[in-house]
Parts: sequence; structure tokens; C-alpha cells
Amino acid sequence: MPSPIQFVHVNVRTPCTQATATTRRQAEGGSTNFSQQLAGVLLLAVASIPALCAAPAETQETQPATAPATAPATIPATAPATAPAIEAPALTLLPPPDPAESEPPETPGFVPHTEADIDLTLREARFEQADILPYSTVSLVYPFWKKAADNLRQRVGLDLGLEQDLVYQGASRGPGVRDAGGGSVALFGRWRLVGTPDGLNNGNLLFKADYDWQIGSTTPSELGQNIGSLWRTSSGFGETRPCVSQFAWEQHLFDKALLVTVGKIDPTAFYAVNIWQNDKQFFMNEAFSGIPAVGVPGNGLGINAWWTPAPWLYLTAGCQNQQGSNTSAGFNTFGDFDLFSAAEIGITPDIPSLGHGDYRLTCWHADAVPTRSSPSDEGFALSFDQAVTRHVIPFFRYEYAHGPVTDIRQLATGGIGWQGPLLSRLDVCGLALAWGQPWQNDRDQWTAETFYRVQLSPANQLSIGYQAILHPSLSSEDAVGIFWVRFRILF
Repeated sequence: MPSPIQFVHVNVRTPCTQATATTRRQAEGGSTNFSQQLAGVLLLAVASIPALCAAPAETQETQPATAPATAPATIPATAPATAPAIEAPALTLLPPPDPAESEPPETPGFVPHTEADIDLTLREARFEQADILPYSTVSLVYPFWKKAADNLRQRVGLDLGLEQDLVYQGASRGPGVRDAGGGSVALFGRWRLVGTPDGLNNGNLLFKADYDWQIGSTTPSELGQNIGSLWRTSSGFGETRPCVSQFAWEQHLFDKALLVTVGKIDPTAFYAVNIWQNDKQFFMNEAFSGIPAVGVPGNGLGINAWWTPAPWLYLTAGCQNQQGSNTSAGFNTFGDFDLFSAAEIGITPDIPSLGHGDYRLTCWHADAVPTRSSPSDEGFALSFDQAVTRHVIPFFRYEYAHGPVTDIRQLATGGIGWQGPLLSRLDVCGLALAWGQPWQNDRDQWTAETFYRVQLSPANQLSIGYQAILHPSLSSEDAVGIFWVRFRILF
């Protein structure tokens, strides 16, 4: 789906899936057979991928930069009847990439995206390079995966990615458990079933199967509650069984001016995002990596329409099941017709001497859910981020909720992110501050966070960070410090 988040250094607007770490405050439940079976199919499919390495593609996803403007109308008579076979690679370590080839001109070196953005996560996964260390934890399997994934993308339009994350968070004080650990693994992809690689009205199947598990006595998503924070110390990293969290059809229409997405979708992929909103890439605290004061449900059945009438303007609106859950298909509750609905207008200018910016206004409404004794609620959000130099992008977001669904009346966040070469060529660091007012008469809460991320080796990122929570609303503590470390594998 089209995303207002743009790549740094490149003025490219790619229609793609937005996503964010989801604020899941609804109880999970419902039928699980559909999700479990479909998750099994997607995960087991990886075992058969190497068999597809037998032949190269006849149609490439992208044309080389030196390709002529018009391709030959017919295949030369001397062309072989069948394409030559591709031999499977030997079991060797992935060699350090050639510096001249490590950053293709068409691929940005910095790929910011929200956690649920399948399209941009796939693009980031294809950008592999050595940095501090020449080899990574996946160097033995990466050549096989890379060749199979490239062949699938070229032959049948199927683009696959695999990600694993490990996180530890430790709090300095608080009434509950203060050490938390968790892991996450996800298989995700986009399958072009309608159209051509360079088509303007393609249809794609988007899917994501994932599994989160606990390490130790509690998960990072529960640590905030344990120390009395008004919002979580991490948007994700809970504990769930294997499930299909996204499964949707996206259809481009009118030469990509309109994009319609229908199926099991993530609402945070469409509304009130900002460029630094991803607890697997950047900040971890939910105030920055999620939208805790917007009453979004879990992933569920819904529809979204995204219209781009001008290069600098977009409008998007949609609705979905208010009882959505990552771990269920949602058909059993969709008939209740309790809906979350939202609409957003965004302006995406390129300002001379500064760079690209995104300015968004979002309005939302959540229906009451009688079966959960949950009242209706509504609110709005403003979200801005603007490049001011080649490396620096400040951001600001304000969220307001009228009712008690989120337990937060107001939330204002702001900060600055920097990306560029320091220890490695793709280092990222940031500093942010948040203020929140609870819906009830508890005290206001302040949160600050800083982080540093280094591209450790091909497909591997290492991040460390620190959160300071001042006057946690649900605790008598004056301040709580949280140190965290995160290791990411993406290929």
C-alpha cells in the first residue's frame, strides 16, 4: 500500500504496505484453526524452496540500468529452447560483498519502515552488505536462500523474507518483575498474481506468519505493566502461538492512483505512522514505536482504500473488525459488525534545501463491543516528520482520545533521528521525549529514550538503548530506568 514514509537520499514514492507495531489492547480469542493451518503451510513451504533453483527467470522484476528503451519484439532464433539450469551453491560462507556492488543505485542505503510494512521489509532484506564483520550468523544458509528467493521472484513473482529478533529489557526498579526477554520470528512475502513486473495495475497477495515467545519470567510487552507505566516499554515482543497475522489482497487501479487492500490487515499499517516507528529497527518504547492513544484493534478482517490524486497528496480510509486478533481468522466475530474506522489525509512535500517531509491528520472511531463491555471511543492524531539535512530527520506526533478505550487521554511525542556512517556505513541513532495524560485522575507520565543501532554484519543488526520513565502513572516510583539490547537477523 502506498506509504508516506520515503527513503532518505532518494526521492521515490513507492506504493507499499505501511505498518507499525500494533497496540493490541483487545483480548485475543476466537477460532484458531484457519490461522494455525495457514501458518503451517507458509512455514513448511520454505523447505521446498531450493527445488525451485533449477531455472532462471525469463522476466526480471527490474530492468538493468543499461537496458535499451524498447526490448526486442521477438526472441532471437539462436536463443536456446530452454533456459540453462542454475547450479545450487556450494556450502560456503558468504564472502564480503564487493564495495562497488554493495549499494545498487536503485536501492536506498537507509530503508525506514513500520514493523508491519511487508513491502519495505522485503526491500530492506534485499539490501545486504558486510560492515564491521565480513560474515554473519546466517552466512552458511544465506547463499541458498538468496538464490532460491531471487529465482522465485523472477519466475513466479513471489518475494519472500525471513526475520528473527531477540530482545532483553531490564528495569532499575518497580513493584513487579523487572527483567524481560523475548523473541520473534516471521516469514512474510508478497506474491504478484495479477499483472507484470512493471505493470501499473497489479494485484498482490500479502502474507505474514509469525511467532513470539517468552525468554525468562516475563515478556518485554508485559514489563511496562509490571513497573506501573501508562504504556508499554515495547510495542511487540509478547507471547503468542504461531499464527498468520496478515493475509490480504492488494489491488492497484487507475495506474497506481488507487490502491484497495482487503483481508486480514494491520490497522497501524495505514494510519498515524511516522518514519521512526518500528520497535525492531529504532525506538522500542510504545510511545514512539506504536500509537497507544489511538484505539486500534488487533489485526482483523477489514478493507482500506488509498488514493493519491497528486504526487504530494494522499487520502486513505478504511474499517475493520473491532474484535480483531492476531491469532484468529476473525470470521466468528466479524458478523457482530463492531468496527474500527479511520480516515487520514497526508501531505508529502519535497522542500528545497531540506528534503522530504510527511504531514498527516488522522481521525478515528471505535464502536462499542457489548460482548467485552467495551464502550465506544473516538479521537484524532497529528504526525509529522521532516528531513532537515541528508542525515537528520526530526519527528512529532500528538494523539487524543475522548473515551477510555486506550486509558490515555493525550500523548505528545517528539524527537530526532540520525542515520549515516559512524562505526558502520548504516548506523542509526535517535533521541525522543514523550508526555502522556491518563484518562483517569492519575498523574501525568514522562518518558525519554535513546538508542544506537549498528550494522554488525550482513543480515545482522545490533542495537542498545535506554528508557527513562518519570512519574509512571500507575506506580508511586519517581523514576524507572530501563536498559535494553536487541539483536536482529533479516534476509
